Amino acid sequence: MNKCPNCGNESQNQFCSICGEKTTPTNQTQPGTSSNSTPPEPQYSAPPQPQYTHPFPPPPSDTSVMSVGDWLVTLLLMLIPCVNIIMLIIWAASSTGNANRRNWARAYLIFFAIIFAIYLLLVLIFGFAMFSIFAW
Repeated sequence: MNKCPNCGNESQNQFCSICGEKTTPTNQTQPGTSSNSTPPEPQYSAPPQPQYTHPFPPPPSDTSVMSVGDWLVTLLLMLIPCVNIIMLIIWAASSTGNANRRNWARAYLIFFAIIFAIYLLLVLIFGFAMFSIFAW
């Protein structure tokens, strides 16, 4: 029998079922048992966890540093109308391209969306203001 030093509860487990504290064995012997024999403490081992594997491994991502030439080509493509938006979407959505270019393209698209929303808001505000002035 084990006794909890925290709450005094007696139990046969290694930990108290009331407070969770580690119990200490008591030296009291029950009739018919000797003080030298102690029951073996139950050993708990967690069941083995199954190993889950993905059926298709993720494609390797290129995390190498982009050279100056790569950045020059990237920035030159950003100067071409309509091509720049298409290339930004391709680079941002690609999982196999350079990780640096992918993150840059995602940040650029987010920045572009914020600027476009501000522009649209200003056009609406000033458009309604101009319409109300000249609506007479």
